[in-house]
Amino acid sequence: MSCPMHQAKSGFTTATVREQWLLSHQEVKDDETTRSLVANENIETPLYPWQIYSLIGWEGCHKIVHAFYTRVYNDTEVTSQLFKTATLSLKS
Repeated sequence: MSCPMHQAKSGFTTATVREQWLLSHQEVKDDETTRSLVANENIETPLYPWQIYSLIGWEGCHKIVHAFYTRVYNDTEVTSQLFKTATLSLKS
């Protein structure tokens, strides 16, 4: 199966998150394939969080983040109030 790949590069926390994840998952072989920012086209190969961008790109990531925060914002009264308060304090 072939899919379009997006040009992936490390962000602000990519290396740190990847290191922490690998340390907490000792059963995973730490090698070039595991550390790659590009997902393997072989669907039998595990997909790691830092490889998702290579599959869905900026627009796909933006849609996921937008959907997540929209749901948080519209969640229960307590959750949405906390989120709205935090959002307002960032605008000040």
